[in-house]
Amino acid sequence: MLSSAWVLYVEAIQRSPAELSYADSWVMPRRDSGEQILMRAAAAQSLVSHVRKVSSVNPLYAQIRDAAWAQMQANGAGIDSRVLTSLDRIREMPFQNRYIVVDSAAARLYMIEDGRIADSMKVIVGKPSAQTPMLASTIYYATLNPYWHVDGDMVRSLIARNVLEQGLGYLKVHGYQVMPADGPDTLLDPSKVDWHAVADGREMVRVRQLPGPGNSMGRIKFGFPNSSDIYLHDTPGKELFAQDDRDLSHGCIRLEDAERLGRWLMGRDPQAASREPEQNLLLPTPVPIYVTYLTAQVNGGQLTFVDDIYGRDGRESASAK
Repeated sequence: MLSSAWVLYVEAIQRSPAELSYADSWVMPRRDSGEQILMRAAAAQSLVSHVRKVSSVNPLYAQIRDAAWAQMQANGAGIDSRVLTSLDRIREMPFQNRYIVVDSAAARLYMIEDGRIADSMKVIVGKPSAQTPMLASTIYYATLNPYWHVDGDMVRSLIARNVLEQGLGYLKVHGYQVMPADGPDTLLDPSKVDWHAVADGREMVRVRQLPGPGNSMGRIKFGFPNSSDIYLHDTPGKELFAQDDRDLSHGCIRLEDAERLGRWLMGRDPQAASREPEQNLLLPTPVPIYVTYLTAQVNGGQLTFVDDIYGRDGRESASAK
């Protein structure tokens, strides 16, 4: 009975979190069979140490679990469904000692090291119409002096509209370059582009913004493999971090202090060698990143809840019925 219970327990904590997609093989978790689980326990030099190691959880999970348990013991009430949903989403425990967790519900990033929260900062995440997805991936490098490759919808709805309203000078003032929709990064003459057709969606071009003080990527960005083209990046709009509601982006994650994150990732100040665009610097060691969604939070040791801005808790409750 004890062996069966241990297998069920380990299988439960190794189960993939709901809605989380693994975008990079390096962060794929190990899923042991029942036989492997028992063989590892039998081969351990210390069964007590083995049980403690296998059952260890990440610090965000531990905070929510412990606060919920304390609240339940204090008032005798059951556990709120939002707690169980959030615990399911943050259950992953990577084998690497350093990793990043981005909580899009609270718009906050956590740097985890050696089983503790080493640092955290505010972030800006996707608005409800352009939600930041739940995914697991790996950061391998930082990009200094990045271009901003403008999203196709924004080229049509923002860039083309402003060119029609303000003239071609708008592109030069803001450092925008125009390129063919397909093919190499050869520059087009903006005066030869039919901007009415671009605005109407009848013609497509690519637009990128040169590095500089006004670049929407700021000084540095951190890309990672994923099919949604989501990444972390600096931003010149620091005043937005003073807002409580920070679901403002088109899906990507803007950083309150990108240089501080860069120092933690690289172990030194991230410095560009020149003013040349798109300088990629490898991290000393790749760092996993988990983008999750936690409506259950812990504030000063007390369990609290944030708004379900993406409506995901409701969808999960409906699917469970």
